[in-house]
Amino acid sequence: MPNTSLGIPTPADSVKISAIAEAMRAGFYKVDALMQEFESGGIARGTLPAGTDLNTLSLPSSYGIWLLEEDKVYPNSPKTSFSQNALLSVMPSATFRVVQRISEYNEEHFRTSPAGVFGNWRTNVTTEKLEQSVLLINRGILPAGTDLNTLNTDEQAGVWILEADTAYVNSPVENFSQNAQLVVAPAADRRTSHRIIEFNREHFRFEPKGVWGNWRTNVTTEVTGPMLDRISALENTGGLPIKSKEAILVRANGTADFEKNADTLDIPASMTKMLTMWLARQTITDARLDEAVILTSDDALDGSTPQLQAGDVITFRDLFYLAALPSHNVASELLANRVGAELPGSAAPRDRFIAAMNSTVQGWGWTGANFVTASGLSTANKATPRQMAQLLWRIHDEDTTLLGIMGELSRTVNITGANARTFSVDHSIPVNGNPGFPEFVAGKTGTLNNIVGNVAMMVETRGVRRVLVTMGALPVGDRYPDARRILNTLGLTDLPVPGADLSYTGSHIRIGNTNGQVFLSVAAAVLPENASAPGVIPAGFRPSSFSYGVLTANDSGTIRTVQVAITSAGNLSLVGNLGTDRLRGMITWPAA
Repeated sequence: MPNTSLGIPTPADSVKISAIAEAMRAGFYKVDALMQEFESGGIARGTLPAGTDLNTLSLPSSYGIWLLEEDKVYPNSPKTSFSQNALLSVMPSATFRVVQRISEYNEEHFRTSPAGVFGNWRTNVTTEKLEQSVLLINRGILPAGTDLNTLNTDEQAGVWILEADTAYVNSPVENFSQNAQLVVAPAADRRTSHRIIEFNREHFRFEPKGVWGNWRTNVTTEVTGPMLDRISALENTGGLPIKSKEAILVRANGTADFEKNADTLDIPASMTKMLTMWLARQTITDARLDEAVILTSDDALDGSTPQLQAGDVITFRDLFYLAALPSHNVASELLANRVGAELPGSAAPRDRFIAAMNSTVQGWGWTGANFVTASGLSTANKATPRQMAQLLWRIHDEDTTLLGIMGELSRTVNITGANARTFSVDHSIPVNGNPGFPEFVAGKTGTLNNIVGNVAMMVETRGVRRVLVTMGALPVGDRYPDARRILNTLGLTDLPVPGADLSYTGSHIRIGNTNGQVFLSVAAAVLPENASAPGVIPAGFRPSSFSYGVLTANDSGTIRTVQVAITSAGNLSLVGNLGTDRLRGMITWPAA
């Protein structure tokens, strides 16, 4: 029986695993590895309990990489049982057609979730021939003018280089703008016969009944370009797979514990409401918070829920709550209009308020910042993460009342007038959701669907308060996993790993334990090829059995993934890294 724990591989297993790693370099697993790393976050979820129905693994709490144990039964699995341990990757259906993938040593099974209903399992015949393909992997440069239809025998199987600006007959692209890889699969029983991998897309075609099919572009892998862009951005993000374009975690004195493009202008969206509320509070003091505001037909009341109506009477206090918690656009514009009417000048009240917003931030030295709406509903509004963090710190220091409003998780709003009623509103930040933020003190979201997803939060850990801001996430929901990953770095300590080269700027290997969840952070670290470090994980940080995940390797501009295993004995082992790779990533597991 082969060693299936992926703890310390036996020599025989090392040969097999090295072949798989080499195939990953050739592009066989390029997309799948990226999906696991970025859409599942590389989360090592541990062993899936025997008897678990795989159809139930569809919620965000299930995303990640699970171990399916040999000879165990899992309902709705493609096999009654597995002859050796296998990996199950559960991925978000919102981004990828493939939502579940099971990887055995020599087979791969996948299924889709059309319209939310699990499809049937399929076996990827291409990867059944993986062992044979990798033996023929380096075929060199394909001569110009070669007819790709002639590459159809096992002797031609392997990986060829298609040169840039060179013509090939029966190619899906007339000329490639840069070198591409052509993977020719073995002929027997194959489903995908030819696969061309460019930097940001992939083409494939079939050979049904011996007749060449048409080329198709793999829609699933069209996202690899943005993914690779994000990987390259990890150079300055402490090794974390942060999808948000910008982020900062900063203390009261301005010291940043984490930052990524923190001085880049982006669309704040509804985080603009923090400035709207702060400025409105310069006029609406505590003594005026319970002052009644009568809504009229002249007010623009459409576009937000709960719906406000002409004739409603609401207090300023509840307008602040509506703007802060559910990010009510109408409430923020009402604040701008009512306060603007009390500001000096002859322009319309709202225009006076917007002018005051811009003159205020200019006085604060916010270079490049600009605001044209009080609600944030404009792509013309601009600010940086550092500026937004400074604003939340200003609210903390100057306005404890507003900070308290922004920290409430729910509020019952009272409306009087002809249509008297009450309704409850909840904070838009999922403080008690998944992933959850028990450190939460106060905060504000910012969302423009299909454009940006932002979040600003004041958090407190071990008695120390910090402000976290992430901006530019797309899909917008990625802001919350990003925020969680950044906060998880707090309290990490250096982990000495034998042979590690940490001379690169920002390099580290760190480990931490927060509420029973262990975090291993690796940034720009170089380790010996296929490194093995017995007992390096200290007691109190080790998994109950074993856990594993992936790190990203950057070798001369080529992006790959490296498998990492952690055992209950504290052993750390890597499979697939070169001695020149700069490794980065975050791996988590529950402590024993």
